[in-house]
Amino acid sequence: MIDLWENLEIAQQLRDDRDRIVLIVAGMCTDNNGTEIAEAIKWYHPTGQNTRYSICNPDNPQEPNNWLRSPVIEVGDIQRLDVSFRL
Repeated sequence: MIDLWENLEIAQQLRDDRDRIVLIVAGMCTDNNGTEIAEAIKWYHPTGQNTRYSICNPDNPQEPNNWLRSPVIEVGDIQRLDVSFRL
């Protein structure tokens, strides 16, 4: 498993339109053995109401919406990850 929350360096800090802090984090992603495997970018979203991350498989019309409720994605579960932000 790849844990995108670990071993990432803070690249930039932004404030969104509701004055909540959102951190952009970038760096090398490592596996559980500490081996660098891919460059990763992660958003740290503030906690509170309506905090959701959505994952959709754009190539599968039968599954238009899937919800990611964990910062960990099992390797092999997805082929591609597209990210959209709505403010």
